[in-house]
Amino acid sequence: SLLERITTAESILTLDILPSDSDVILINDVVLRRISMMENVEKVSPQSSFTGRASYNNVNSEVSISVIDSDFFGLDGKLPVVGVFFDNDDRKKIVISSLLAQLFNLNGEEAIGKTMHFSFSLPNPHDPDTPQEFVLDDFVIAGVLEGSGSTGAVYFNRKDLPTLSVTAYDLAKVKMKQSEDLQGARLALIEMGFTVSSVSDIV
Repeated sequence: SLLERITTAESILTLDILPSDSDVILINDVVLRRISMMENVEKVSPQSSFTGRASYNNVNSEVSISVIDSDFFGLDGKLPVVGVFFDNDDRKKIVISSLLAQLFNLNGEEAIGKTMHFSFSLPNPHDPDTPQEFVLDDFVIAGVLEGSGSTGAVYFNRKDLPTLSVTAYDLAKVKMKQSEDLQGARLALIEMGFTVSSVSDIV
């Protein structure tokens, strides 16, 4: 079917959840554990995003930084335009959007293997007056993902940022064991206060 051709098999069994009101409900580690224990849930994969700066060849640009686990890509249903996604055991490998590649004049295969540098700061949950500063040097581009919007994007393996303290995630992907489980899980997650969508909603 068309759906099977344009996405990965895992993504068809996956629900995306967002807080319907971030002032009322958060996606944090406690919530993720609760969801992972729901009936017929196979895995849960969160994403945290924030704005930072990217540097390549003495050129700097604002960038949208996403920190994920390696299984996120398969659940998202996208495939790289060039290169590969990083594996769970890969270190200092990144995936960038095609827009970010264009901003740095890296076309197609030319981007693969190039080294980039990044920096960003986040509120410190333990000390509000002293933000957490992160400088990420010498990260190698493993793959390029089709990108949209006006800001380039980069995806980091969460294992490369062990000191990153995330109090709330932007979204999470919830993979069910089989397609028959999707509707029941969707209703349960909506009752918990989440906005729920899936690949099949937009195809």
